[in-house]
Amino acid sequence: MNKNSFKGKIGNAIFNIREIGVIVPMIVFTIFFAVNNPNFISGENIVNIMRNSSFVILSAVGMTFLLITGAFDLSVGAQIAFSGIITGLLLQSGIPVSLSILAGIIVCMLVGMVSGFCCVKIKIPPFITGIGMSYIVKGIVLIARAGAPVQPLPKQFNNIGQVMVFGKIPLVIVIAAVAAIIGHIILKYTVYGRKLFAVGGNPETSRLAGISCSKIQFSAFVIVAFLTSMSGILTAARLTSAQPTAGSSFELTVIAGCIIGGTSLFGGAGSVLGSVLGAIFMSMLTNGMTLVKVSPYWQQLVLGLIILLSVAFDRFRISRRV
Repeated sequence: MNKNSFKGKIGNAIFNIREIGVIVPMIVFTIFFAVNNPNFISGENIVNIMRNSSFVILSAVGMTFLLITGAFDLSVGAQIAFSGIITGLLLQSGIPVSLSILAGIIVCMLVGMVSGFCCVKIKIPPFITGIGMSYIVKGIVLIARAGAPVQPLPKQFNNIGQVMVFGKIPLVIVIAAVAAIIGHIILKYTVYGRKLFAVGGNPETSRLAGISCSKIQFSAFVIVAFLTSMSGILTAARLTSAQPTAGSSFELTVIAGCIIGGTSLFGGAGSVLGSVLGAIFMSMLTNGMTLVKVSPYWQQLVLGLIILLSVAFDRFRISRRV
């Protein structure tokens, strides 16, 4: 075999890895941060990074499903506050913890259903639907609490945010990992997963094949809301209070994580693994830059550049395959 041909095959194999756009910068920045501050790779800091990214991962798994269908939900940030506030208010009124959590999840799923209905049936663009629903949900939260947090919350509920599995791993990391594994299996090995890709890749062909594009996309909106509500409730438990301002810019972090991980904004392509890595990378960058004492103002600039470069790299990777 020709040496150049062998190198070319290796290069093509690497570029065929959808997540390569996030894997390479993760390795580079890990080395950079570790050299400049060895505490970056300490066990305690790694757990901290994973804990912070887990809240994003939960929502990102569902957002990956939705992005693959060709839509997105900008109201997930508002849903974080909404699910926490609803759960907190019910807890304060004496409702059992399990029922309060269930109610917080159901109310958030209703928001997802409304968003899905607006996009799928009324044909309002996802961008407009997301902005509108975000304002509506935030308005409800602020009216209900006049901007004040819901506290104190029952100790039994707060303990959920403090639980350690095997004595070292926060519960939220385990929940996020389980959600990611289930999401990966659904997306890669089930008929529903194949339908998500079909709807986002070629809606017209999907319709001719008998796939209900509206039902598939609607279900993805509900899945995003379900997973986001879990993130919101776990956030409230960790903070021991439900904050009306929780979830600020959360939707941008979630979507950016998915895009950095290789999920297409135009539908038809993506992976849960990539979105998980993207969410971890976002948290890792913020954590690492803080440890090496990079100004918060510069952090925003770096994150923006990383997003643009990741998308540009993904487009270049795709062009190499054509």
